[in-house]
Amino acid sequence: MCLWDPVFGVDGPHPYGQWGVYLPNELVMETVTWMSANHGEFEVLFHPNTGEMVGDHDSERRAMWIKQQVPLDLDFLIWLQCKWFGCNDGLAHQTSK
Repeated sequence: MCLWDPVFGVDGPHPYGQWGVYLPNELVMETVTWMSANHGEFEVLFHPNTGEMVGDHDSERRAMWIKQQVPLDLDFLIWLQCKWFGCNDGLAHQTSK
């Protein structure tokens, strides 16, 4: 498991502060169960890191929210994906919902 420091304020696609945890696959179900019962006032986003950032953060594809979904800036993720990995024809023309 790997934790990163909290970020306060807008950060990338996130509209307000956030922090993250990288989990090995074998801990995901136990962690989702625990977070479902213990998230308090916070929304929780679980998503894989497949290398396709938009789909990984999109709740209609691979992301899962606990409590309520927070709108993310998927256009930022499209820009970042293209900057880091190059654009394919489909990604370059995607727009957020």
